[in-house]
Amino acid sequence: MKTNSYITWAKAHHEVRYNLASSGVAPPSLETLGVALDDFSLTGEDEEGWAPLIERIARRYEVRSSQVALAQGMSMANHMVCALFLKPGDHVLLEHPCYEPLHLVPRFFHADVDFFERPRDDQFRLSSALIEEKLTDHTRLVILSNLHNPTRPVLECRRARADRATGGRKGFSRRDRRGLPGMALRPG
Repeated sequence: MKTNSYITWAKAHHEVRYNLASSGVAPPSLETLGVALDDFSLTGEDEEGWAPLIERIARRYEVRSSQVALAQGMSMANHMVCALFLKPGDHVLLEHPCYEPLHLVPRFFHADVDFFERPRDDQFRLSSALIEEKLTDHTRLVILSNLHNPTRPVLECRRARADRATGGRKGFSRRDRRGLPGMALRPG
């Protein structure tokens, strides 16, 4: 089984004063939620997710409920996107520096991972020119963070529009949904 030293370390050192490896959201107690352990079932009719939530998401994005898949967090969502779009040998382009799992997941699917720099001297802002020069005919995903992890700049709308235009010139289309912290571009 493959392991990731960063994730292994982060899971083992969660009891620190300033934990930068977690979401920062403390889990609530059952008492706080006003429920008891007996209120929960490990099996049932919602193994694919709570039906009212799936239906609401489907309505929001104007798709069928069967087209909605729930993830247990952003890491699982990133894994699902890579599983859906990548095959061995596909090219994935990521910003650097980046959150380590963003480049490890595509590698898990045997994709070739390449990076473009978010330059420190430009406060780690995104540059569509740097992305465009790294795109290839085999590029299947371009993965960006918003807020950028680990340096925190927000992806500016003006720059995002320029990057969508860059992708359009290369035959890519934007495949994120508003409200998600990242975006992925794939051949259209």
